[in-house]
Amino acid sequence: GSWHVAIRKDQLVENEGRSIRIAGHRIAVFLVEGMIYAIEDSCPHAGAALSRGYIENGTVSCPLHYWRFRLSDGAWA
Repeated sequence: GSWHVAIRKDQLVENEGRSIRIAGHRIAVFLVEGMIYAIEDSCPHAGAALSRGYIENGTVSCPLHYWRFRLSDGAWA
């Protein structure tokens, strides 16, 4: 694999998601407690942008139906 510059840390806001596009993929990027997380920006249930979800306890909730995903690896929580 290769690395891509996605976004600068100073462009992120604590506890808010940002959606970016890298190599044709939508990625949700989060700054939480000084750590940066990046997961796919699409809920597998209905395709909603996870970057617009609610962040709590290391997870983000889908803004449509509230499915939760871990920020650390994008897995369903």
